[in-house]
Order: sequence, then C-alpha cells, then structure tokens
Amino acid sequence: MRKFCFGICCHCIVDHFDLDAGDFHTADDFYTGTKAAIAGGTTSILDFTTQEKGQTLTEVLDVWHKMADGKSSCDYGFHMSITDWNDEAKKEIKEMTRQGVTSYKLYMAYDNLRVNDKELFEILSAIEEEHGIAGVHCENGDIIKAVTEKLKAEERHSIRLHPKSRPAEAEAEAVNRLLTIAKLAGTPVNIVHLSSRQGLKVVQRARKEGQQVFVETCPQYLILDEKEYNRPGRFEKKKTGRHSGKLLQRAKLICLALTTAVSI
Repeated sequence: MRKFCFGICCHCIVDHFDLDAGDFHTADDFYTGTKAAIAGGTTSILDFTTQEKGQTLTEVLDVWHKMADGKSSCDYGFHMSITDWNDEAKKEIKEMTRQGVTSYKLYMAYDNLRVNDKELFEILSAIEEEHGIAGVHCENGDIIKAVTEKLKAEERHSIRLHPKSRPAEAEAEAVNRLLTIAKLAGTPVNIVHLSSRQGLKVVQRARKEGQQVFVETCPQYLILDEKEYNRPGRFEKKKTGRHSGKLLQRAKLICLALTTAVSI
C-alpha cells in the first residue's frame, strides 16, 4: 500500500496563479502570489497547470514554466489537470514524471474540463504505472445540468434554489463511480473537496472493503449549509440598491461553498 502526505503543511501551498478561468482571471500571478507566500512563511508552492483542448501535456507545462520562471520568489512545482486525453497524452505521462509532475487533477463535471468514464479508467491506469496519484472532482455533470435546466424551465431562478441544482446525490453517485473505476484500474485515488454526508458514506464503505482512497474537504463545507440561503435579508438589497458590508461578507462565504474554489 502506497502512502501519500495530504493535509496542511506550514511550508507548502497549492494554488492557482495567473489562471484564466473563462469568466474571470485570478488576481495573482507568480510574482505577486509568491511574494505574498514568502511574506507569510510559505517556502514552496504547487501550482495547477490546466490543459486546454488541443494542447499536449508538454505544451501546457511549458506555458506554466514561462509564467513562473524568473518571477517566482520561492520554490515551485506543478500539478497537472488533464482535460484532453488521447494517445499522445498517454505517451506523455512518463515524460511528465521525468519533469517532476506526479500528481494530476481530473474532473467529472464541467463540459470544458471533464473526462468520460473510459478516459478516466485509462488515465488512472497510466498514472498508476508511474506510481502517481490523481485528485478527482466528483460530481455527476449530466445530472446537475438536467436539474438546472428543469428549474429554469419552471422559471425558478432564485439564488436560493442553487442547492437544489446540485443535489448531494450527484456527488455521491460520482464518488461511487470513481471508486469503482479506480478499483478496476488498481490504483489509489484522492477525492477533492468532498462536500456531502452521502459522498462520505460511499468512501467509508469502500475503505471498509479495503480500497485505498484519500479524501479532502474545505472549511466552508464543515461550517455552512443550505440554511444560509434562507436567512432573512441574505440576498435582498437595501433601499440604496447596495448590499450591506456584513451581507456581502456572508455572500462571499456562500460563494466559496458553491464554487469549490476552481481549485482542488
């Protein structure tokens, strides 16, 4: 059984620098982000490289090196998000290991990022050959899309309905599917930002059966729940047309709980 170190480390942080997420661009690049890291005592960072459709893994790694080289104030490494799996990408996994990339991010949701079940099996198998590890975003993207379209068709557009568009069952189903595929591939796997009791139960059952699975969560999933959507005044504007500072801070916390931080 392989052992991996996950959790909080006072000298290393995983982040998103200079990331174009489509609707927004992250505020920090390697220059400003690592200066802040050093000021806070962080001596190493591990940044996400995200493959775009049509890019090879080598090409995307080169892009991130160019963004970091000569700008970073601390040591850095890369964690690769695979979004366009093909024969060429499969051949590159060994080269990624040679260049120091041994951990990967995979998505089971978001049309521009997710891989299908066949690709998931092949990627996990290829990573296992190199003794790497994959962190997986577990949501059933098709179910979320269908539920969201149903709410829209019913003209139910309130932000208060956001939790209903992302039911916990959509996460639990994806967790179960991932663990089934990982078991067939014979590889340990890391589930990122687990957010539901239902998903955790699936993990606990797999562990009881002897499967090696790592799990991480985020603080917002431990301290916030959907009741936040129903608190009086949470989403209403004052007569001035502006939200109060207190309300805005609460909204930011809720957004964190919903967006999974583009991240892990």
